[in-house]
Amino acid sequence: MLLDVDLSAASVLFVGAGKIAGRRLERFDSKPTRIRVVAKEYSDEFLNALVGLYREELADHGVDSAVALGGLLELSNEKPSLRFDLGISRLEIFRRSYDERDLDGFGVVFVCSDDRELNRKVANAQKSHGLFVNNASDGKGGNLRTVASSVFANLEIGVLSFEGVPALSSWICQELAKNISDELDRFVGLCAQVRAEAKKSGKGPREGAWEAVLNSRALEYLGSGDNDLAIGEIRKCLS
Repeated sequence: MLLDVDLSAASVLFVGAGKIAGRRLERFDSKPTRIRVVAKEYSDEFLNALVGLYREELADHGVDSAVALGGLLELSNEKPSLRFDLGISRLEIFRRSYDERDLDGFGVVFVCSDDRELNRKVANAQKSHGLFVNNASDGKGGNLRTVASSVFANLEIGVLSFEGVPALSSWICQELAKNISDELDRFVGLCAQVRAEAKKSGKGPREGAWEAVLNSRALEYLGSGDNDLAIGEIRKCLS
């Protein structure tokens, strides 16, 4: 089952800060309430992703680039950690080995180190700690998997590769997206609009109503540019 997770209210832990971790972070469309990163080495890709997510907030702290953030990490030899309070979010960066106590207080974990055994160990913590864990080195090793997706105005499609081949997942998703026409996207939006109207009036759709919508001429009318006829057809089916 695919789920769309809103991370804006989550505390997120990254174990490892390489290229894969950077790709995971790049896909965040909201800022978690807290991010902690634990890694001995930080890739340029990951630092760029961090600065991209918190560009304005980090700039207020004098950090305006991945180079500047990396420089601060290099200077933190005596106390290898950085902490930033960034308004609604808190960012913690540790340059050290992972410790199981790092899991305390976190609900979502992305384990992306180059040590498969460590990744497996952290992923197994999902059972004892009640976590959502994405294991970058084993597509089935965690209980949270990333999905290649394409977002339209009124819908989103996603593709998941169980064996963790993101390039193929992205390609398949792009191929599927080519078949999502503007008419189909608007059709989804109009159906949502009419359903909201029905709920507001206290009239839910009758049994079989959505099957009637799908078999109606609403999509055909949208293809010819007649939104009014399309809405009328959807309303007729749902009433």
